[in-house]
Amino acid sequence: CARSTSTLPAAKSMHHAVIGGLLLHTVEMVRTAKWNEKNMAEGCQGGFLNATDVADYLVRKGMPFRTAHGVSAKLVRSAIEKNCKLEELDFSEYKKASQLFENDIFAVYTARLDHRVPSFGFRVVEKPRPGELLMDKVAEYNVPNGPLLGQLKAGKTITLSDGQKLDGRDFLGEERPGRIVTIIYDTRPTKNIGELADNADVLVHESTFDGGEEKMAHRYFHSTCLDAARVARDHNVGELYLTHISARYTGRAGRQLEHDARKIFKHTHLANDLDNFEITLRG
Repeated sequence: CARSTSTLPAAKSMHHAVIGGLLLHTVEMVRTAKWNEKNMAEGCQGGFLNATDVADYLVRKGMPFRTAHGVSAKLVRSAIEKNCKLEELDFSEYKKASQLFENDIFAVYTARLDHRVPSFGFRVVEKPRPGELLMDKVAEYNVPNGPLLGQLKAGKTITLSDGQKLDGRDFLGEERPGRIVTIIYDTRPTKNIGELADNADVLVHESTFDGGEEKMAHRYFHSTCLDAARVARDHNVGELYLTHISARYTGRAGRQLEHDARKIFKHTHLANDLDNFEITLRG
């Protein structure tokens, strides 16, 4: 019954197309995986000997091979750190947000939401961006324009014509923090949402019902526009985009959801399919 599942907001240098593709792949992977913490606990009662046993068990339960081996390694490390057996671990902690992916540009975290079928939220964290090149300081060493200047800006060590070495890190200003985008799919309100949304520049949150339909939203495992606005307000979010709107809210009724949410969190926007939003750089 939803009419809007907006695309990821655009970003100047964040590779939003890559992130979008990754999230779509991840959603499909998680939705088709037939595993949960109960399955995990049952397997542990049967007796795990090592990480391979854990991974094999997770694969049999439907988790993708690569993901299973990543999860099994985390479990074994946790058991070692806590000096306990695998079957003694508290599996409830694995419901919390955990890192799903990381490269040189961004990291993706996920946590389970509260819906009738498995549903997950995602937090995409851009890595800190290098500081600006301090040109006044560079001028003191008469660094010529060209490749050497570019290497210095990249934080590399260069050698001048007189043999002097300069460390590029000494010529850069403070790092600028990366941007954070949080995507919340079908769910009732749950504390995991706050963990994913904390200090996000952008929160894209499902808003199936208006604020007067809290009981219905709860019954159907969804959220209202006011639920989304409270998350944004309470977790220092920059901008909130309402999505996954019920078909009953078209035209003026849809705008009313936006209006009501803005009473709680003023930086609220009603998202539509194929909308494009720019995320301002931090710092």
